[in-house]
Amino acid sequence: MTNDQPTSNPQPEASGTGDPTPWNPPGPGTTWEPGAVASSSITEVPLAAEAPRTGRARRVAAIGVATALVAAGGFAVVQVAGGNSGGAESPQAAVEQLIAAANEQDVLGMMEIMLPGERRTFRQPAMDMVAEMTRLELLDTRAKLDGVGGFDIQIDVTDTDVEETGDIAVVSLAGTASATIDQAALPIGDFLVDNALDGERPSGTETESTEFGGTAGDPVPVATVKRDGRWYVSLWYSVAEGARRTTDLALPAKEEAIVPVGADTPEAAARQMIDALTSFNLEAAIAGMNPEEAEALQRYAPLFLPDAQQTLTDAVEEGEVKITVDELDWIADGTESGDQAVLTLTSITATADIAGEEVGFTYADECMTLDLPEGAEQIDPICADENDALLDEMGLGVLGRIDVGGLRVSKVDGKWFVSPMSTAMGAVLDVMRGVDRSDLDEIVDAFGSLAGSAVEGLGVELPGLAGLPSIDDPNASVAVPTLPLPIEPIPDEVLPVDPIESDTVPEAVEETVPVSPADACYELLDTTEATDCFAELLSSATIDIVDFPTQLRFPECGLAEPFWTELYESLDDPAFVALMTMAHECYAAKIAAGEITPEEEAFESVAPECWTGINPSGPNATETLVDEYEACAFA
Repeated sequence: MTNDQPTSNPQPEASGTGDPTPWNPPGPGTTWEPGAVASSSITEVPLAAEAPRTGRARRVAAIGVATALVAAGGFAVVQVAGGNSGGAESPQAAVEQLIAAANEQDVLGMMEIMLPGERRTFRQPAMDMVAEMTRLELLDTRAKLDGVGGFDIQIDVTDTDVEETGDIAVVSLAGTASATIDQAALPIGDFLVDNALDGERPSGTETESTEFGGTAGDPVPVATVKRDGRWYVSLWYSVAEGARRTTDLALPAKEEAIVPVGADTPEAAARQMIDALTSFNLEAAIAGMNPEEAEALQRYAPLFLPDAQQTLTDAVEEGEVKITVDELDWIADGTESGDQAVLTLTSITATADIAGEEVGFTYADECMTLDLPEGAEQIDPICADENDALLDEMGLGVLGRIDVGGLRVSKVDGKWFVSPMSTAMGAVLDVMRGVDRSDLDEIVDAFGSLAGSAVEGLGVELPGLAGLPSIDDPNASVAVPTLPLPIEPIPDEVLPVDPIESDTVPEAVEETVPVSPADACYELLDTTEATDCFAELLSSATIDIVDFPTQLRFPECGLAEPFWTELYESLDDPAFVALMTMAHECYAAKIAAGEITPEEEAFESVAPECWTGINPSGPNATETLVDEYEACAFA
């Protein structure tokens, strides 16, 4: 197929079936003259919802590192709470106490009414994470859990319904909730200010409100659990109850719950869990978890366990999978505290047999060795010192020096259990404790350099990065970026052309119609070849600049490949809008620099928000979408 040049900008046409015809982007060579382009409307959003956009690799790396740390720590800080031995006299009173603390932005106060086991799991790690994030200047010294700064959350419950079943009661809530974010009062640390905000602290206030339950939809269920005659709110029971209520299944009786099965030593608890996992025994794995962390899972497991176990068993049998752990050695730290221990793996020998193909795995002396089946190319051992040297060369030596602890195990009622939540949170804390502010700066610089090198290797120019040669240089070779999305190539399709009425044009018209010098370029299927073709014609003054498709003139803006090969059609709606947003920012920078005029920007990227979140070449497009976009974008 060839890229035929259309004689006009294509618009959606009725298909004759009632279905909307997907939009095909303006054809190669088409010149749009919409007049002056109005500046896109920019809606301010709270800092917590969006980081500033930028093309600079250093800032990208900074945001990535900071977001990872904040997200890892912040989850435990603001989303999870525990409880104490006080409780409340009724389920409704427990929920009222929780809401009162939430309205004061008092996370520690919320913890006072949560299930005791959950509080013991999360309270101390939450406080430790806030302390570490403050030390690393991800948060500033205003950060505190008994009054989260910058947020004003107000929940007004207008109706409640209590459904009590034995030791579990679900309080369903209806009402309104509002949240005000004062960005100037957010406890943002200097690291984020310096690396993600260009040294300027945010300002401005945003308020959002919403209704829940009642006429607004399903009420919000909050599960409470009875212990020794008192009621406590539970995060995990609330999650489990919310999931159960999407089914027709009844709440399992307390007697049906999986009974926790512990071990006599920390090492035995770890081995017991490994045996359960390698034998694909879900019930044994759940039973071996710390009941203070997995109580809700153990209680609700009968609802899904039989089907899940059967599905897993069938898959294992079909794949003929067998895993054996022959040797296993640990170093246990912290057992002197009485109820907590950290197990660090020192050596392991294991074998995986899949349909008769056996793979051996050995870890010892900080080296990992794989023994692949006969005939396969063997892999050299991978050792920690070699990885550390490689990290040093990349400027990331600090990552090799961070000592991340191992598996956390806990003693409950005289027995040892594996603690998955404590293991995850402990690993995050270990990473935080292993670095300081200067290390974060080095990591950001190193990742920025790596990102810049990767971008240059792809031939993509981002704002602030050296990349493609200027198209003004007729001798320059133009590298075309590869769209960074998992898109399968689709067959080329001929773009629509206006039909020629046979009764008004003589047969010889095909030979007498003037041929544009650019037509030869439209015959080329390869994007790079087409770009070079237009560039050569432009440099020889054979065509005007308006005949050179903007998408191809500026491939660094990311539209060349998807435009020329019609990959727009394979993008889902969010991917299309994200691509247009990126392209618009690229063109805006060129307009600001005087490289192009507003009229030269690609039609489809002039105002990404005017697509209303829909890809005009996709299945969700309507017949009027392009007209509506044009009216919005060029109003």
